[in-house]
Amino acid sequence: MKKILLVAVPTLLIGCTQPSPQEHLNKAQQYAANKETAAAVIELKNAIQQNPEYAEARFLLGKLYMEQKDYPSAEKEFSRVLELGYKTEEALPLLTEALSYSGSDVAIANLDFSKYSVPSQEAVKLDYLQLKSLLRLDKVDEAQTLFEKIAAYNVDSIYKSLAQAYQLAMDQKLEDALVLVDNALTTAPGNEYALQQQAILLIQLDRKEEAIAAYQKLLDYNPDNLEVKFVLTKMLVEANKLDRAEKLVDELLTVNNEHGLLNYYKSYILFSQKSFDEAMSHIEKALHTNTSSTLYHLLAGYINYAQKDFKNAQEHFSLIASNLPNGHPALKLMAATELKAGNVAAASDALTRISNPSDGDLELFALTSFELIKDGHLEKAKELISQSESVAGNPSDLERLGILKLSVNDLAGIDTLEEAIEKDPTLQTAKLTLATAYLKTQQYDKAMSLAQDWRAMDANDSRPLLIESLVAKAQNDFNQALAKLDEARKIDQANPAINVLQAEISEQQGNTDAALATLTSTMDAYPTYFPAISRFIGIKMKTGELTDAIQTVSKIQKANPDNQYLRLLTATTLTMNQQFKEVISLLEADKSENKPELLQRLLGNAYMKNGNIQKAGELYEQWYLQQPDNEFAMSGKLTIMQMKGNFSDALDLLNHYAAQVGESQYTHLMRSALSFRTNKIDRALAELALLSEKNLNTPVGHSLQAQAAFVNKDFEKALNEGKIAYQTQPDPLHTRIIMASLERLGKADESEQFLQNHLKQFPNDQSALLLSAERSIANSTDEAITKYENIVKANPKNAVALNNLAYLYKEQKQLDKALGLAEKAVELVPNSPEILDTYGEILLLKGNAKQAVEVLEKSASSPSASETVKLHYLQALVSNGQTDMAKRKIKQYQFVTPAIVEQIKALEQKL
Repeated sequence: MKKILLVAVPTLLIGCTQPSPQEHLNKAQQYAANKETAAAVIELKNAIQQNPEYAEARFLLGKLYMEQKDYPSAEKEFSRVLELGYKTEEALPLLTEALSYSGSDVAIANLDFSKYSVPSQEAVKLDYLQLKSLLRLDKVDEAQTLFEKIAAYNVDSIYKSLAQAYQLAMDQKLEDALVLVDNALTTAPGNEYALQQQAILLIQLDRKEEAIAAYQKLLDYNPDNLEVKFVLTKMLVEANKLDRAEKLVDELLTVNNEHGLLNYYKSYILFSQKSFDEAMSHIEKALHTNTSSTLYHLLAGYINYAQKDFKNAQEHFSLIASNLPNGHPALKLMAATELKAGNVAAASDALTRISNPSDGDLELFALTSFELIKDGHLEKAKELISQSESVAGNPSDLERLGILKLSVNDLAGIDTLEEAIEKDPTLQTAKLTLATAYLKTQQYDKAMSLAQDWRAMDANDSRPLLIESLVAKAQNDFNQALAKLDEARKIDQANPAINVLQAEISEQQGNTDAALATLTSTMDAYPTYFPAISRFIGIKMKTGELTDAIQTVSKIQKANPDNQYLRLLTATTLTMNQQFKEVISLLEADKSENKPELLQRLLGNAYMKNGNIQKAGELYEQWYLQQPDNEFAMSGKLTIMQMKGNFSDALDLLNHYAAQVGESQYTHLMRSALSFRTNKIDRALAELALLSEKNLNTPVGHSLQAQAAFVNKDFEKALNEGKIAYQTQPDPLHTRIIMASLERLGKADESEQFLQNHLKQFPNDQSALLLSAERSIANSTDEAITKYENIVKANPKNAVALNNLAYLYKEQKQLDKALGLAEKAVELVPNSPEILDTYGEILLLKGNAKQAVEVLEKSASSPSASETVKLHYLQALVSNGQTDMAKRKIKQYQFVTPAIVEQIKALEQKL
């Protein structure tokens, strides 16, 4: 038995021996010959895994990737083949084609063909492909050199003609260029580069039908070319050849059914066929890929409108309002949907872009104007009123127009109402509005004449008597005023307006008790009569009895829980008395679907005052989504974003709002503040210069002046203004301004003392603690580490503290500790180039060059990546043996800092 075991063991070992790299390659070649590409790829990967420098295997793998149209993978393999020096005359053209197919123009432009020996027939093609990339990158000077090089080749190649055609096209000699390309196609009818160039020239010449035919021909030669199929589809849709386009769209969607533009095309075709539900399904897919596309939102809005889904139509139209040209047919639909959604300013903007409104548009203009006035946007309302004036002719239109004019303090509305009443004396709303205007402008004779004419027409109407009473009251003839009220009661004893007017007369006479008694009895009889309750609260406020008013109003509200006006009036009164918990309880109980603006304002304010920032944020976010042009929704959202430190996003929000609604002192004030926060100093100073003296003397105004003074190196003013702002808002910004100003004035001890005093008063201020730790680094690394550790202990999610602590441990060579902290920081803030840089450096020091490259590549690709970050990425590439990539990146990057330039030179010596 022992002998059998001894014999069996070697047998088992022999049976487990792996195939050699050469054997894997042989199998791959057999699979490839039999068109079993997937199996061939697996064998080649096995060969390369055993021998990463097996150039022949990489070369074949690259060719198989080309067949599979996996051009990025092919590019990777051919790059390694070139590094290994294998079949460069074949690998270089294949690498260039792979880069060309994947659209890697920068990489092609950076290729140095002179390092390799390639036959002239291939070389001219390579130069042609590089020329195309240079032109697409707008590198005209380099392209010109290449034009000359290609022309000098002593070979017969269509690529010389195609290059010359490009040069002619650059000189706007499009017809001549087309002749050259056509001639090239007679030599090589199926050359895809020539066919593409021909199609592009035809498009530039606006010969769209011929361009479509050219792309169709290109597709016929290469039916699997998805790019060509896509371009042809686009051209067919634009030419409204939807039947032909639909077939291609369906084919392309089988390849990628989530593609945005393809789903847009499919949706557009279905919309034209009135298949709205299917059309909506596809446009929603398109929007998932690009939520900011004007094209996608416009079509979605049209589809929703056709489905009578006005809410969603409004949401789509509102996102693209500023992108549509004036006079666009969608503007009326946009205005109608915005108005339904309560976004009055957006509706107004849409209507002001309709230059010639028709009679049918007047109601929409009037409704929008009324809403603008209600929201306080008087100037915008005036614009719409002026636009609609030309189409107002009948008495009802004149009545509406006159009321609108008076609502924006345009006294010409009096003339318009007089004209309306002259044409139709039965217009009661016009008469009431005109009487009010007469009283406000002290035209008492006209008011009396209007009332008397009204009484002559209808002796059973009490309203003209109320007008006469108001005239007498305005002239302090209280007996006459009360007498007219008695006459009115005989006609309409149940009219509570008579009692409210009597209470106002009593108040004007100084008899507050009588006024309150009248109002109380009126509220008992008519508990939901808003004017009586409002007047009652007003008098109670004057007498310092607001708590008593709250009790009375709350009792009425509880008896009428479904009356929203009473709920809002009660909440307003509670807000005046700073009873925010009660406001929240009262308003959260409102279950109405469409919350009025006042409710949202009161509730958002109560959340903020009560410290519930999350709920406030949710409210403002939802409100803003529903009404993006509402100033209170926007300002609430803006406040929350600033509290979270999202200053750049807040600035974008403010700019979007100002573009929709217009500039104001508020937008200038906030833009200055946010521009300082996002380091856009010139813009901040420019906006600050637009502020009035009144706004400069607000806490925010003092803060902005402190920042401006510091930028301008007026540190005394910065200190003084900063202290004023700090008294109202002792936040990190003002803390830093005061400290930095003191230091610039040579008062470092005072600066440190100020920080310590601040921390005594606000011991949990994370920003101040970070500042204290940062200041300790220069004096004592150990002290700084202790402070950062305390910050992390108090707040384990403080990414800045985690990163800085990791950096300090890295400097002390405690790499394991540093790595753990850096990983936590990256988990919290995965896209910060500085945090990624710290993490990548630590990985590199620990010998994990491959992972360091991955991390630092992400860091270096950030638009805000510093020169130091890019240097670390290059160092990681070199450590990982990716020297060619390092060379390309050195050419791509620009370094100006002297110390870093020297390090780059030293790095280049190693390449």
